[in-house]
Amino acid sequence: RIMIKRNKTFPHVALSPQVVINCQAGGDCSGGDPLSVYEFAHDHGIPEDSCQNYLGRNPVAFQCSGSQICGDCAPPPPKHDQVADTRSCPAAASFRSWKVSDYGTLSGADNMKRAIAADGPIACSITSTSQLEQYKQGVFSQATQASTPNHLVSVVGWDVDAKGVEHWIVRNSLGNHWGDKGYFKIQMHSNNLGIEQNCVWALPIVHDTYLSRFDVQEAN
Repeated sequence: RIMIKRNKTFPHVALSPQVVINCQAGGDCSGGDPLSVYEFAHDHGIPEDSCQNYLGRNPVAFQCSGSQICGDCAPPPPKHDQVADTRSCPAAASFRSWKVSDYGTLSGADNMKRAIAADGPIACSITSTSQLEQYKQGVFSQATQASTPNHLVSVVGWDVDAKGVEHWIVRNSLGNHWGDKGYFKIQMHSNNLGIEQNCVWALPIVHDTYLSRFDVQEAN
């Protein structure tokens, strides 16, 4: 949504999921609440990925400290399985952070379409299955007995295939090697892993904002 509002203006923006984890802004690597992430973005902002690269693991301690939000690291870079600390990566004096002006929830195909058409992709919970993990191409369709969500995906649009099947176009978070270059298509309205039941959205504030400090006590 930032890219859309900035009309693809350079530089491209990628926010830091590791900061969301370090600050427990809705959960940790074991799961969480996506709406709380947008609440954190509204109240504090989320820095860019260059501030805190994604490690895919919880920090040794959830401090939400300056160095866990934006570390000014001296070379050499830490190894992939190392968590940067204040000794090698002191808190950056200034960095760019992105906030949202509003956020909320929605459900249902019509509401999803309206939100995507107006402002861009939305995040939706699904019940991921072993069958979905094996997805390669085509329109996926599977009904689930349990409606408990266990995964979050980005719904970027919709289309109709040659057989007239209306479907969602979805970006997963598993990388380009998975599925159809990181994306998959899933049937709309039914047999869709519950993708239309619980979605969240946010409206980014698009301007350059540089922060000189982060109020750790307020964040905690």
